Parts: sequence; C-alpha cells; structure tokens
Amino acid sequence: MTDMMQKRADKIANDIDTAEESRQLAEKLAAQRQEELNGSKAEAAQIVEEAKKSGESQRAQIVATAQADAQTMKEQARQDAEQARENALRGAKDDVANLSIEIATKLVQKQLNAEDQQALIDSYIEGLVKHES
Repeated sequence: MTDMMQKRADKIANDIDTAEESRQLAEKLAAQRQEELNGSKAEAAQIVEEAKKSGESQRAQIVATAQADAQTMKEQARQDAEQARENALRGAKDDVANLSIEIATKLVQKQLNAEDQQALIDSYIEGLVKHES
C-alpha cells in the first residue's frame, strides 16, 4: 500500500510540475504576445505619423504651386492690361493725328470766319465720337 501511495504522490508531484511548466510557458507566450502587440502599436503609430508628414508635405507643395501659378496669371494679366492700354493710346494718337490733318487740310482750303470755325470744331467733335464707336 505504501508503494501505491508513493506512486500516487509521485504522479501528483509530476502533475504539479507539468502544470507549473505549462503555466510558465503560458505566461511566457502571453508576455511575448503582449510585446508583439506593443511593437505593432508602435509601428502603426509610426506609419500614421509618416502619413501625416507626407500629407503635410504634399499640401505645402500644392499650395506653393498654386501660389506660383496665381502669381504668373496675375503678371500675365498685368502685361495684357498694359499692352491693351498702350494699344488704346497708340490708336487714340493715330486718331488725333488723322483728325488734326483733316482740320489742317480744311483750314488751308478756306479761310474761316467765326461760323466756319464753329462748324469745323463741331465736325471735329463728331469725328471723335464716330472713331470711338
């Protein structure tokens, strides 16, 4: 009977040792999984941070490009306005020169009295209105 009790005690001790080993292995695996989970969280946070930086960089680049394009368009519009102004002035100078020649021609063709002079001025003004239209 002692032999049986000894076997029983040995089996219980063996089961306790096995259970202890299993518990230690389970704790080790749990710690390993927790470490992997923490590593994954850190990696995910790093990926998110890099994505934010990349997005900010792209946003800054898009804004800079848009500002440069706007400045180019603004400068082109200014140049176009300046060219239109110069063309209008050149046209007005040509019109004034042509009308002055017409007036000089008419003056040479006849001597003007007060009535003729007023008629000539009226004619000149009508010519300006017609050229502007």
